[in-house]
Amino acid sequence: MKDKFGKWESVCILSNALLHRSLTYSAGCAFEHTGSGGTLCTVIAGVIALIILYALMTVYGRHGAVLTAKTSGGAAHSLIFGAAALFLFVSAVCTLYDFSYLIKSLAYPNTPIWYIFVFPAIAALFGGFGKKRSIASAHAIIFPISAAAIAVLCLSSLPQADVSNLFPLLGSGGGKFTLGILSALSAYADAVLILPAVEDFTDCRSPRGIVMTAAVVAVIFNIAVPLCFQLITLNRSELISVIPIYKLTKSISYGRFFQHPSALFLAFWAMSGILYCAAAIHYAVRVVRNLRTKGVSGH
Repeated sequence: MKDKFGKWESVCILSNALLHRSLTYSAGCAFEHTGSGGTLCTVIAGVIALIILYALMTVYGRHGAVLTAKTSGGAAHSLIFGAAALFLFVSAVCTLYDFSYLIKSLAYPNTPIWYIFVFPAIAALFGGFGKKRSIASAHAIIFPISAAAIAVLCLSSLPQADVSNLFPLLGSGGGKFTLGILSALSAYADAVLILPAVEDFTDCRSPRGIVMTAAVVAVIFNIAVPLCFQLITLNRSELISVIPIYKLTKSISYGRFFQHPSALFLAFWAMSGILYCAAAIHYAVRVVRNLRTKGVSGH
């Protein structure tokens, strides 16, 4: 039990994995396709994600013993976990690039992006090659702080809200609305992390409660951010071109001595993004190591 994560740590890790994308570009993709229908797309995508995860965790509860990374399940098992490891690695690199591009465009426009990329990459690598207990503890401490800060930002934007900005609800409608839903659903792609991470949960044979709790938390935030963004944004071009949560931070002020909460946005997303990258790298490396061990023992 010493090597297992507690329920709180497990929920924080999965919630962060399912939330971090909505803090940058993913939340704005639905608006790009549908305009004012973006918020409804995120709501529908959130419901679909919950249904899919519930179904998968129900199946896992019945057949979970053959789905863990340490189990030797033949070629299909190796292919699934190999694909998961590749996805997590690519996702971590893309997340680090997105963060570097964001920093460059907002704070250091004249700095080469590779130079900015190096610093979060080093932080993510140190975390990823560290002990899993360190990753779990960092999530348990930092994720609640980041989540609370995002909640405060959303609530602070409500005095400027205009409900009429939500209409027409279907936006452009038609096939573009379907594309908007798929774009919003992509924010939950990092649920792949569940496959290698579930064996570290306290109750790895029946993790449905932990996964669904984390998914509900992530869905609430993934809906709240674009909803508040749209409530304060009337111009369609801003819906498409501006990172939703950054727009929220630019729209509020807490008085004379704290007029630029947008500076905090970078810190919140940095903590969320780097923690996710550390977890993704850690489990990608672990899966590859396990697959290599199985390959050697198989010969």
